[in-house]
Amino acid sequence: MTRRVHHAVVALAAVILLVALNATLYTVREGQVAVVTRFGRVIQGGVSPGLHGKIPFADSVHIFDGRLRTLLVTGKAVLTRGKRRVKVDTYVKWRIADARRYLAAVGGERRVAEERLQEVVASALRNAFGGKSLQAAAAGQGHRLVATVDRDVADYGIRVVDVRLVRIGLSGGMISTLDKKMEGAQIAQAQKITAQAMEDAEAIRAQADQKRAAVLADAYVKAEKIRGAADAEATTLYAAAYGRHPHFFVFYRSLRAYEKGFANAHTVLILGPDSDLLRYLPIAGR
Repeated sequence: MTRRVHHAVVALAAVILLVALNATLYTVREGQVAVVTRFGRVIQGGVSPGLHGKIPFADSVHIFDGRLRTLLVTGKAVLTRGKRRVKVDTYVKWRIADARRYLAAVGGERRVAEERLQEVVASALRNAFGGKSLQAAAAGQGHRLVATVDRDVADYGIRVVDVRLVRIGLSGGMISTLDKKMEGAQIAQAQKITAQAMEDAEAIRAQADQKRAAVLADAYVKAEKIRGAADAEATTLYAAAYGRHPHFFVFYRSLRAYEKGFANAHTVLILGPDSDLLRYLPIAGR
């Protein structure tokens, strides 16, 4: 019985010791930040990683994740110049910079901190897009948004290291307007290309007609020269033949005249019996 009591006392002492150690010691791991309060008042902030001691029942330790976090802020409606309504999605990279302020401002609650952060981001987006065109507002806003949001959340003990636009969603009316503008631009471009093509075609056609006229004129001149030379040569030959055989020449010309004159079966010639044209035709009674 005594041995059992002894074992029970040892076990109880061990439990008491463990409870006492647990009440007086705490551990901060890598990537964590801690704040120690005594009766609700902060006595130590920015506790480094490792094993630390505290006063039991008087001190409370608040440990937070100090690593970089990502918050996706979606569907924030903003107005651009001309009262065009768009929805913007962004992501925010943030971490705890001042554990004391973080505990005092949001009670150390991540949910509360991210709600405050979303409000600040929405306000910054409205200021960034308000009074500007969609292109101007979307271009080069990254570093400006980071500076603005980081400044406005400093009182919450938060540090913002990056803010990026993920998507800009257009409303149905804006999409319809942009489609019409793009369609009009495409039609105008097509008309411009068509007009230029027609102008080029007319210029090519005019050049072709000019070249054709020049070729025909040159050919006509050459043909006339050849015809003139042939006629001159024929005249020379006729003259030579006439000089050598005048009667044969007259006979030949008369035959040509018969050929042309009687080529048409319906041709009617009224001639006298003494006509020179009938000199080489045998006529009865002549």
